[in-house]
Amino acid sequence: MASKANKLPIEIPADLIELRVISVPMAAQIADISEWSMYDLIKRGAGPAIVRLCGRKIGIRVKDLKTWIAQPRA
Repeated sequence: MASKANKLPIEIPADLIELRVISVPMAAQIADISEWSMYDLIKRGAGPAIVRLCGRKIGIRVKDLKTWIAQPRA
């Protein structure tokens, strides 16, 4: 039986990392705003695009967060 310590790490292609879904609290931290502000922006339609994971659980794709952060604000 091979040990897990002997396995080499798998490199994930950059385009797949962009598709990774992160939590709203993590997205808020990356965007340097409060969780409350991020949820409020999402509710008002002014936040990044969301992904509905199941029921009420939502997440944000890394690429959508990057796009949203790069947009100029009024």
